[in-house]
Amino acid sequence: MIRTLINIFLFATLVAISGLSSQLYADTLSQIQDRNVIRIGVKVDYPPWGMLSPEGKVVGFEPDLAKLVAQELGVEVKFRPVTSGNRFQLLEEGEVDMLIATVGDTQQRRERVSMITPHYYRSGVTALTAKSSNIKDWSDLSGQKVCLYGGSYFNKTLIQDYAIEPLILFNTRDAQLALLTKKCVAWAYDNSAIYHLLKSDSWKEYQAELPIIYPILWSLVVSKDPNSLSLKQTLENIAIKWQRDATLYKYATKWLLPDRVYLADRAKLWSQKTKNGQFLCRFDSAYSLPDACDQHPKDKPVENSRWWPFDQHDTDWLILAFTQTLLFTLAVVVLTLVFAYIFTLFSLLSNPYIRKTINSIINVQRSVPPIVLLYLLYFGLFSYHYSHPLMLDLLSGSAVTTALIVLSLYTAAGISSLLEDSIASQNKRRQLSTLKTAFLEGKHGIIANLINLVKASAMASALSVPNAILVTTSLVASQGHTLFLMTLLMLFYFFEVMLFSKAIEYLFRLIPQPKHAQKTS
Repeated sequence: MIRTLINIFLFATLVAISGLSSQLYADTLSQIQDRNVIRIGVKVDYPPWGMLSPEGKVVGFEPDLAKLVAQELGVEVKFRPVTSGNRFQLLEEGEVDMLIATVGDTQQRRERVSMITPHYYRSGVTALTAKSSNIKDWSDLSGQKVCLYGGSYFNKTLIQDYAIEPLILFNTRDAQLALLTKKCVAWAYDNSAIYHLLKSDSWKEYQAELPIIYPILWSLVVSKDPNSLSLKQTLENIAIKWQRDATLYKYATKWLLPDRVYLADRAKLWSQKTKNGQFLCRFDSAYSLPDACDQHPKDKPVENSRWWPFDQHDTDWLILAFTQTLLFTLAVVVLTLVFAYIFTLFSLLSNPYIRKTINSIINVQRSVPPIVLLYLLYFGLFSYHYSHPLMLDLLSGSAVTTALIVLSLYTAAGISSLLEDSIASQNKRRQLSTLKTAFLEGKHGIIANLINLVKASAMASALSVPNAILVTTSLVASQGHTLFLMTLLMLFYFFEVMLFSKAIEYLFRLIPQPKHAQKTS
C-alpha cells in the first residue's frame, strides 16, 4: 500500500515537473495563443502616446498599436502600465510579453532586449525652460541643476557632454513639480512629450527653444530569450505592414503627434517597388534592411570588465551615492538627538504654556507621515507659484536641508515622547539629572528609533540626489544587472545599519552612569 502511494506521488511529481518545464521553455508566441491574451507593457504617464482616460481606461497612440498587434495575432490584449525605470525588468521577469512603451533603440539596450525593426516613431531631446530664463543653448546649462527622468537613454550622455548637475526623478509629475518650484532650471526630456505639454495653459510661461539633440528611433520590444524569436519575427512583419499601409501615419494623425511628416515619408518609401516588382524596403538574405529604409543605432556598447559591469562614470556615480548616503545618515542621526534633547529640555520647564506648545509640535510631527511633510516643504506649496513666488522660495529650501529637518523632527518627536513617559514614570522633579536618567533608562527604545531612522533615511533622502537607492535604481533601469546591483545595495545597507548600531551603542557608553547604578553594578 505504502509503495503504491509512493509511486503515485512520484508519478504526479514527474507530471507536475514536466508541465512546469513545458511552460518555462514553451515558445512565447504559442503561450500567447494558448492563453488567448497578449500582455503588453505601455506607458500611462506619457500623453498622448499612453495615458489614462477620464474613465480610467488606457488610451493613446501606443495602446492603439497594442490593440492592432492583438488583432493581428487573433488574441485579446491586456495592458500593463510600465515606467522607464521598470519596463525592461518586467519584460525580463516575464510579467509582460512585449513592450510598446516609448523605448528608444540603442546599441546598449540591444545587449539586454530584442528591438523590432522597422521602427515605428522617432524623437529627440530638448529642454523645458522658463521664458524668463537666459538659457538659449545647451552650453548654458553647464553647472546648472537639470531635472532628468530616471531610466532615460540620454541621461549619462547629457551629463557628460554638458557637465550639468542632474536631479533625477522617477515620474514625470515630480519632474514637472521640481521645475515649477525652481528645483532645477530646466527639464531635459523627450521633445515629443514636451511638445504636447506646452499645449496646456499651465505651461504658458515656459518654452522648449533649445535644439533637439540625441535623435533616436522607437522600437517594439521583446525579450532576448530565444523562445521569443517567433514572436519577434511576427512583430517585424506587423511593423512592415504598418509602414506600407500608412497605419502609423493614420494613428499619429488621430492623436495629433508631432513629426507626422516623417511617418508620411516613411509610408511612401516603404511602398516603393523596384523595376522587378519587389519592394525596395525589405529584409535581404542577411536579414538586414537598406540604410535608406531603417537605421540601426550608431552608439557602441562600452567594454567593461567581466566582474564589474560599469564604466568609470557609473562607478564614480555609485561611489558618490554611497558616500552621500552615509554622510546624510550621520547628519540626520546627530540632528535627531539634538532635537530630541531640546524637545525634552523644554518639557522640563515649569511654564505650562511652553510645555503645551512643545507637546503640540511633537504630536503633529508624530501624526503626519514624513513623506507628506517632505513633499510639502520641498516642493513648497507649488500651487502658489505664480502669485506668491517669495513665499514659495521661503518654504521650499534645499533638498538635503528639507530631508534632514523632516526626518530628524519626526524621529525626535518619537524619542522625546519616550523620554517624557520615562520622566513621568519616575515621579521626580523635572530637572537635568532626571533627563539624563531618562536617556539611560530609555536606551533600548531610543536605539530602536535611531536604527529605524537609519533604515528610512535613504528613502527620504531620495530628493537629495545622488543617493544609494536612486542611483542603483537608475542603473538597473538603464543597464540591467538587477541581481548584482540589488545585492550590492543590500550589502551596503546591511553594513551601514551595523555600523550605526555599533556607533549608537558606543555613544550611550560615553554617558556617565548615575551613582546608584554604578554601585548596583
